[in-house]
Amino acid sequence: MQPPHSPRHRHAAWRHGRRFVACAAALFAVSATAPHAPAHPGPQDCRIDSFGQLALDELGAGDYRRIEGGLYPGAVNDCPPDHLDGGKHEGSRVVPRLKNGTPHPSGQIGVAAIGFSFTSSVFDRMAELADGDAALTGALAFANCCQGSADLTELRDPANAYWTDTVPDRLDRAGVDARQVQVVWMLEGVSDRYETFPDHVATTADWYTEVLQILTATFPNLRQCWLTPLHWQGWSFSTPSEEPYYFEQGFAVREVIARQIAGAPELAWDRRRGSVVAPWIAWGPYLWCDGSEPRVDGLAMACADYQDDGSHLSPAGNDKLARRLLHHWKGHPACTPWALADGSGGAGRMAAVNRLGEGTRGRYGQPRLSASALPTVPSAEPYLLRIRHSVRNGYGWLLLGDSLLPGEGVPFAGGYFRIDPIASWQLPLDGLGNGAIDLGEIPDDPALAGVAYYAQFIAIDREGEDGRHALSAPLELRLGD
Repeated sequence: MQPPHSPRHRHAAWRHGRRFVACAAALFAVSATAPHAPAHPGPQDCRIDSFGQLALDELGAGDYRRIEGGLYPGAVNDCPPDHLDGGKHEGSRVVPRLKNGTPHPSGQIGVAAIGFSFTSSVFDRMAELADGDAALTGALAFANCCQGSADLTELRDPANAYWTDTVPDRLDRAGVDARQVQVVWMLEGVSDRYETFPDHVATTADWYTEVLQILTATFPNLRQCWLTPLHWQGWSFSTPSEEPYYFEQGFAVREVIARQIAGAPELAWDRRRGSVVAPWIAWGPYLWCDGSEPRVDGLAMACADYQDDGSHLSPAGNDKLARRLLHHWKGHPACTPWALADGSGGAGRMAAVNRLGEGTRGRYGQPRLSASALPTVPSAEPYLLRIRHSVRNGYGWLLLGDSLLPGEGVPFAGGYFRIDPIASWQLPLDGLGNGAIDLGEIPDDPALAGVAYYAQFIAIDREGEDGRHALSAPLELRLGD
């Protein structure tokens, strides 16, 4: 859809320029006119299933059972600068190698997948997408070393057949020697619930540590390992446990990464400081979402994304998650030194959508603002900002800016309005309280890479916390390759 009104050309919202001067007093004084709608629908089925949990990267300073969110220590999603610098250093040492491990321009850069069947299908689809991608170096050699049902309880044993039989066999099939493998993607988890939260987080982190040490012994030139917990398993008929167990395992990934950042000797990775026992580790693509409830970056899982067992992915689901993995290789600054062909460039920061704090509640809860996808440069698909769970048959205002207001922002609607706006749209909402604004295509402009924009929605809601309005949480839209 086209925006009802905009102070600029539809592409200009992605470019810096003169600030849009909004008549804030008149805007905020508008009263709600929509009638009240019935309560939220009752029990959900597979088409709309979720359990109301924000993803780990959306929680921020919020908490899950008294444990704060965020992918890294301090409730943040970006890798701490010092640790990221270490990852960039390791990435710069990833070079083509011959089968005997000797660096050589005609060699290969082995990228291996470690995990079970879920990992295998996503990795294979990613390799298909990567084939012929001109942005990637031709030296990449993808080795699928996965085995069905091989969870962390098996992988933590170096004598397990996974390491003695499966991995050598998979490397041989891929034409890759263990000495060429320098990067690992590990999508892993634990199938059986063995402890309650948060006790199982520390235990699972211990098991990750054991596996990371085995990886270093197996692949002598390994530099990086990217960790991803399991995706949504709320519809599964085959895994012994269910959600939120798999959501909770994301805390274990954060814990083991936090241990390495803190300098745990059992995770020593830096060859410049002595012997190593583990690779440098960080988050790979975070793929968990609350079922069909979209994350702020647009990721959601539908029944059609799964096979009949409700656990393994269909071709559509594999494609959806594989594109996130490929985006990681092409956009993460610790990957681009080895993943991209010469001259392909690469953003200094990855495209991302981040939730910044909290909004306020209205009659139907807090309005949820999300993007349709990651804001990559360029994007030929229309880029949408969507609002959900707001006033049914009502309306509100969506504001977009290129900076945040100082401090916490302006007190408003029982919370804080944080956007310094350059554009605004009046947004009508349907009978479910949903609406969308089409920002158009993101142009192929290198100057946009790494630029951040901010969005927040103001619902006209007589049941809001100030009696007139409800706010969404503000979003950061960070553009990148």
